[in-house]
Amino acid sequence: MRKLLYITVNSKPENLSACKTVGRAFVNNFIKKHPDFTIEELDLYKAHIPRLEYQYFQRRNCIIDEEARKKLPEKEQKEVQRIVK
Repeated sequence: MRKLLYITVNSKPENLSACKTVGRAFVNNFIKKHPDFTIEELDLYKAHIPRLEYQYFQRRNCIIDEEARKKLPEKEQKEVQRIVK
């Protein structure tokens, strides 16, 4: 099954946001015309996605190097794990 990724980033509820209202209308119409798709929704306002800080790359690119990641302080390890996820 194919997938449509619907991304929003707005603190307003859908019924108070013109952008989200239009986006939802698009998604609903798209699904009617393409029932073989599933929708995956990602709200970047609600999802905590840490910034890619310099120190994550400075320490031998710990984002992809698990051994380098283990050398980071615990808080930074959690941030990198979230980035990877």
